[in-house]
Amino acid sequence: MQDERYMLKLIRYIHQNPVRAGMASKVENYKWSSDIYYRKNIKSFINKEVILKMLDICTTAATEKYKEFMEEKEDTDYSKLNAIGDEAYRILCESKKEVKQRKRLDEILFDMGMDLTEYNQIKAGSRKRILTKYNEAKICPPLL
Repeated sequence: MQDERYMLKLIRYIHQNPVRAGMASKVENYKWSSDIYYRKNIKSFINKEVILKMLDICTTAATEKYKEFMEEKEDTDYSKLNAIGDEAYRILCESKKEVKQRKRLDEILFDMGMDLTEYNQIKAGSRKRILTKYNEAKICPPLL
């Protein structure tokens, strides 16, 4: 994540999910949430200091600001976002670019002047000398 505001809003969105889903009346009431570690400054495997320092340098003040921040309603539905951050947005845009399709082998062979009889002979695996030029095209078709 490249933006602290986005990170904070995302934490709020995640912690408010159980409330939106009707699984808890308040964020702090959902027992499976990491919210309690932020609210009560409980030591754990969660690196809550990163989030709290975004709110205030003083841990006590940061904890209070965190509680206030969690009370605000989160409007953004992050589950509907397609991309997060500059790099993801760039990749998303690139994927929408038109990709030029290469010609199929049968198109290449017909472009070389092959008729339907010769085409069927090649598909059947014929080794007739007259088909050699087409077999070479199959092995190494020209780049388009």
